[in-house]
Amino acid sequence: MFQKRIICIHAVSPESMPVEHLERYLNGMKKLGYRFVSLPEILRDSCKGRVLALTIDDAYKVCIMNLLPVLEKHDITATLFVPPGLLGLPANHEELIEHRCYPNEEMMTLEDLRYWLKRGQQVGYHTHKHINLKQLSGRDIEEDFHVGFEKLQKWKIKTDLFAYPFGYLPVDRQWFERKLRSAGFKYAFTVKWGDVNVDDSYYINRVCIGDREPLWWSVMKTIGCIDWYQKFKQVKQ
Repeated sequence: MFQKRIICIHAVSPESMPVEHLERYLNGMKKLGYRFVSLPEILRDSCKGRVLALTIDDAYKVCIMNLLPVLEKHDITATLFVPPGLLGLPANHEELIEHRCYPNEEMMTLEDLRYWLKRGQQVGYHTHKHINLKQLSGRDIEEDFHVGFEKLQKWKIKTDLFAYPFGYLPVDRQWFERKLRSAGFKYAFTVKWGDVNVDDSYYINRVCIGDREPLWWSVMKTIGCIDWYQKFKQVKQ
């Protein structure tokens, strides 16, 4: 417990994680002796102690409206994992529903994304359209991967960070690792609870919090005292 961990959230909104909940969480973790650093920093061996890095998946509009002011207030640099093919879509668009994005949440625009970067925040890749890598064929994965990656390059957005949508891993992991490596990605992130595990660079642990869970549960997941619970759930499933 109390080791360095990577945290994942999604939408900062009343239906997912209210701003007040996030504020209490950040203040609570600081009182427990944690400090927040950027994702690249927490991956360094020299980064020690009670350290957290904040990541955000899916690029919902509320990341600009609700989350960014909180990050700047607390001087936190976060990493936003973006599906480029879904940017600009309105809430409950058929593609958002198809790819299991949050209901009632519109997506950021490219202009929003550029503003996010301009404010000193960071970006990672989250497939082109937030696809389920476990269910799709290699051909479908390859097409999605390259279309989204080329779009980031066109926008002159560089990143070596990738996050698996839903935490689902492709069936052929070695093939996908080669794709990540050839595209210049150094790290990929799951949603498996645990301390930072830089030795397994394409399967780095992250802990998801939010979705209207109680604050005490978010804290317990963060400090690592209930990692056994996720393993128990996986066995039961």
